[in-house]
Amino acid sequence: MRCLITGGAGFIGSHLVEHLVGAGHDVVVLDDLSTGHRENFAAVRRRISFMRGSVADLSTCRRAMEGVDYVLHHAAVTSVHRSVDDPGVTHTVNATGTFNILLAARDARVRRVVYAGSTSAYGNSTRLPNCEEHIAHPLGPYAAAKLAGERCDRDYDHVEGLWTAALKALGPAWTINGDVKCRYKGNLNIRRDGVDAARLLADLRGIAFSLGSACASGSGRPSHVLRALGLDYREARSSIRLGFGRYTKVQELTDACHQIAAAAKAQEHLVA
Repeated sequence: MRCLITGGAGFIGSHLVEHLVGAGHDVVVLDDLSTGHRENFAAVRRRISFMRGSVADLSTCRRAMEGVDYVLHHAAVTSVHRSVDDPGVTHTVNATGTFNILLAARDARVRRVVYAGSTSAYGNSTRLPNCEEHIAHPLGPYAAAKLAGERCDRDYDHVEGLWTAALKALGPAWTINGDVKCRYKGNLNIRRDGVDAARLLADLRGIAFSLGSACASGSGRPSHVLRALGLDYREARSSIRLGFGRYTKVQELTDACHQIAAAAKAQEHLVA
């Protein structure tokens, strides 16, 4: 197993490096050495790959991610005092840097990213110990940037999971409209040959979706947005749009997609 540890020259990161090397794993360390030190992993230096660079640079993250299976993301500006004096740098490393790691990991098809959060996101909580169910109340730029990175990580993973679950529940008969690479995965715009989407909308009044785009749902006419994408009249009329996000549960989305797929399937018998 190949693991990338960002901030691996720091106190916590270097201990993870030694542990994973001792367990027989291939380890890559990415660290800009702004606060970390090579001496922290000197005992295993010859057994790891070290890259000096910052997570604030996306191209560096992509290079470090090559062949990686798992990422343990610990790189951060950890000084609260520095975050007040220079909040821009703190945000760039802690928030944007986390976003860069997620992008690079997605494109490299990494199995999992483990993010090192901070209890500072909950502020001076009167309820201890802190847990993720508590309301976030960050005090200062450092805490705010760490919370932003955490939310980015969790929301990205959640929406990606919803997209995958929706496509699986709908089945292979549906086609995604437009370029999949350019589509936000919290908005599923799809079509199925032979489906009357307007009838589908009338049959499934308990599910919130539209006829390909908002401009089509009220008029009954095919979406001019989808026509502009290159879909013909028949394809546009067989299209629907389904949105989901942070507050959508996987099970409720799966149930809705099963109902949509069943209602679309039933239309085949009406045509026959």
